[in-house]
Amino acid sequence: QVEFMRLPAVLWAGPAPPHAITALHVLPDGERLVSGAATGQVAFWSLQPELAVACVSSVTTCAITAFADCPLDHDRSFSKHLAGSSFAVLCATEDGVLWKLDGV
Repeated sequence: QVEFMRLPAVLWAGPAPPHAITALHVLPDGERLVSGAATGQVAFWSLQPELAVACVSSVTTCAITAFADCPLDHDRSFSKHLAGSSFAVLCATEDGVLWKLDGV
């Protein structure tokens, strides 16, 4: 039986921010990434043409634990959204709160 170990990978375009990354998510368009930190900060990254931070925002003071895609029209159809930027991201924190980050 083969067992696999998962190791986290962290990529930085320049100096690393002063916080520990606790969650990572690539948006369905494949061109953007969102990371969450133990400090409650969320960073949005552009992956094209190279990795670069686009925006950093403090959402809460609790650690970010997970992200999920959320289409803004709530019809569960992602296909018509892939060409545009009309996404929202759901963000969970260690205190059990679910945040919706619009306009991603």
